[in-house]
Amino acid sequence: MVQGIPAQKPGESGGSNLSIPHHRPFRAFFMDYSFYILYSSSLDRYYIGHTGEDVNERLRKHLTRHKGYTSKAQDWKLVYTEKFETKSEAYQRELEVKRWKSSKRIGELVNNGGSG
Repeated sequence: MVQGIPAQKPGESGGSNLSIPHHRPFRAFFMDYSFYILYSSSLDRYYIGHTGEDVNERLRKHLTRHKGYTSKAQDWKLVYTEKFETKSEAYQRELEVKRWKSSKRIGELVNNGGSG
């Protein structure tokens, strides 16, 4: 049964027009979303973001030539990450930390491994 609708057995002709809802294929690995913090020592600044891709790949993209905040420096280092099951949760965490507006508090989060 899928969502309470009995599956039709092979060879049966059902008199109902009900169809089994289409679902995305099962994925053995669920997608992780990450909240991350980068640090540039030359700017003495943090960059806060979230992504659905591997954080090291995201860092690589931040270090390429582009137009954006992280293009101001080429020494960004990944200093902190948290994993989430949904993009929304990762984004909410990003917004929460950005609302702190305190590099000291963000530094405490980074240095204390999450208890900031």
